Amino acid sequence: MFIFDCNLLIANMVNRENSQRDARDIELSFRDSPIRSTVLILKFIYGFLTYLVAVIFRRA
Repeated sequence: MFIFDCNLLIANMVNRENSQRDARDIELSFRDSPIRSTVLILKFIYGFLTYLVAVIFRRA
């Protein structure tokens, strides 16, 4: 039972390392793309609109 648990633990660690590597590769390819600036601008606009709505509802 203990050997099985160790094998499962090692398999989980390997899977986690692979998924982190995949996420890093996606992030590196995303960093150079023009989509990134568009997403950042949209996030900024969304945050600003959320702030305005919060201020308006607080005064109402």
